[in-house]
Amino acid sequence: MCSFPSSSAAIASRRCQVFGAIFSLIAIAVILVAIVFIGVMGTLVVVMLLAAISGPIGAMFSRNRDDFGSLPRLLERLQRGKGRRGASIVRISDANWRQAVSSSLGAVDVAIIDLTNVSENVAWEIGEAVKGVSPSGLVFICCEGNQLSNEARAAVRGALGREPSNVVYYPAKRSGDTKRFARQLRETIYSAADLRGAMKS
Repeated sequence: MCSFPSSSAAIASRRCQVFGAIFSLIAIAVILVAIVFIGVMGTLVVVMLLAAISGPIGAMFSRNRDDFGSLPRLLERLQRGKGRRGASIVRISDANWRQAVSSSLGAVDVAIIDLTNVSENVAWEIGEAVKGVSPSGLVFICCEGNQLSNEARAAVRGALGREPSNVVYYPAKRSGDTKRFARQLRETIYSAADLRGAMKS
C-alpha cells in the first residue's frame, strides 16, 4: 500500500474541499437561474392571460360607460378655472350625447370640430357649436391628405353661410409633423378665443 506524506494529504484534502465548494456554488447558481427563469416565465404567462381576459371585459365596460352624470361637475370646475390642464376625456352614451354637447359648448370659449368625416351627427354638432361659441369660436381640423368632402362643406355652409376657412390639418400618421400641427392648432385656438372675446366686449 502506498502512503503520502502528511503535507501531500493535506493539499489533496484542500483541493477536494475547493473543488467541492466550486461545484456547490455552480449548482446553487444553476438552481437560482432556473428559479428566476421559471418565475419570469410564470409572470409573463399570468400577464398575458390577464391581458387576454381584461381586453374584452375592459372593452365591454368601456362601451357601457357613461360619464354624463359627472359632466356638470366637470364643466363647473372648468368654468371656475379649476379644471386640470390638458384634455378631459368623457364617454357619453347615445341617449345623452346631444345634451352633453350642448352643455359642454356653454362652458368653453372655443369648439374644435374635425371635418374629416362629416355625418349628420357632426353636422348637428357644427350647428350647435355656432349657437354655443358663435362662428368666431369655431376651429376646424382635418386629416392631412384629405380634401374637404361635399358633406363637410355643406354642413359648414349651412351653419355659417360660407365655406370653412383656416382649417388646420393634422398628420395622418404618428410619424408625421405633429409639432407643426400642435403649433398651428394652438395659434388658431388663441386667435379664435381673442376674436370671440373682442366681439363680446
